[in-house]
Amino acid sequence: MKTFPHKSEDLVKELNKLYPERSPRIQQSEREIWMEAGRRELINQLIVRLEREQNGGS
Repeated sequence: MKTFPHKSEDLVKELNKLYPERSPRIQQSEREIWMEAGRRELINQLIVRLEREQNGGS
């Protein structure tokens, strides 16, 4: 598995700030909820991968 570029930690932190985990809002459409859930899933996977790399795992 390839490692992330050196600045990946900064990127993940910035994405996490831009798209924080939050509960769906009543005024959101179902489509908006799914789109937000997809963004968060991607960010969560990046966080896990970055943590594994920092801990020497794969």
